[in-house]
Amino acid sequence: MRAWMQACFVTAAAATVACGICQAQVAVAESDPEPDVTIASAWWPPMENVYTPVGWKNHLFRFNVYYNGMIMANPVPEPDVKALAPWDGLGAQLSIMPSEKGEDPDRWRGGTYQMSADNGRRWTYHGLLDRPTPVIWTEWRQSFRSAIGFILRQEVFAHLPGGREIETGTEPLYAWVRLSIREVNPLMTPDPCVILVRINKPHIFPEMYQQRNCALRRTDALYPRPLRLGPAEAREGAGVPMFVIEPDGRVRLAVAQGDATATELRPPKDGGQDWNLLITIPATKGSHVDLVVP
Repeated sequence: MRAWMQACFVTAAAATVACGICQAQVAVAESDPEPDVTIASAWWPPMENVYTPVGWKNHLFRFNVYYNGMIMANPVPEPDVKALAPWDGLGAQLSIMPSEKGEDPDRWRGGTYQMSADNGRRWTYHGLLDRPTPVIWTEWRQSFRSAIGFILRQEVFAHLPGGREIETGTEPLYAWVRLSIREVNPLMTPDPCVILVRINKPHIFPEMYQQRNCALRRTDALYPRPLRLGPAEAREGAGVPMFVIEPDGRVRLAVAQGDATATELRPPKDGGQDWNLLITIPATKGSHVDLVVP
C-alpha cells in the first residue's frame, strides 16, 4: 500500500510539473508573435551582390540583372541538367558601364574577384519602377569629384513577342534594355556619353559562402564564338538598327540606335577576354539607345 501511494504522489507531482511547463509554453507562445517576413528579415544582415531575375510567367528561362547593371542570360546554369543540353553554350554576360575615352575601366582586372570588392561599381543605384510591367533600373550617378557631368540610367524588362501566353515555356524571350541620360549638370557642357557594353560568356557564379559569392572568373570569360557588327537591313544610316552577329547568322545583340551617333565593336586583343561594344550618345537629357538581348 505504501509503495502504491508513493507511486501516486510521484505521478501527481510529475503531472503538476508537466502542467506548469505547458502553461509556460503557452504563455511564451502568446507573447511571441508568429514570425513573418518583417521579423525574418532581421535575422540576417542585408544581402550583398544583389541580383533580380526578370522574365515571363511560366517561361523556362530568366535574365538576371545585377545591382551594377550587369545582365546575365545563362540558360544552362547547371551542366548536369540534361534537359537543358540544347541551349548549352548560348548564354551571354553583358557588363554595361559609362566609359571615359572609350576605355574599359575594368581592363586591369584578372583572375577571380568578387563584385562586392570592386568599389567603383558600387557607385550604382538599383531599384524597381512602380508600374505593372516589372522594370529594373540602374543608375550611374557621378560623384562630386567627377568631371563627366551626367547620370546614365539603365532600364530592363523581359518581353515575349506579341505579349502572348506561354505555350511551351521555351518561346523566344528577350531582355529590352534602354540606356539614357537622366540628368545633366546645368553648370557643365559634358562631352558625349560613351557607353561600353562588354560581351562575355557567363562567368559569374553565386555560392553560399559570402567570401565566394558572385565571383567573376575573368580567366574563363571569353565568348565562345567570334562576333561581328552589321546593319539589320541592306541599307545603312542613323535610323537602321545594328546587329552583333555570330558566324552562323544568329543575333547575339540588337542595337536600336535611337540617338546614337557612333557604334563600334572591338574584338579581344593581347590575349584579352572581352568583346567591347562602344555606343556614343549625346550628353543631353533624354538621349537614349535601346538594346535587345535574345
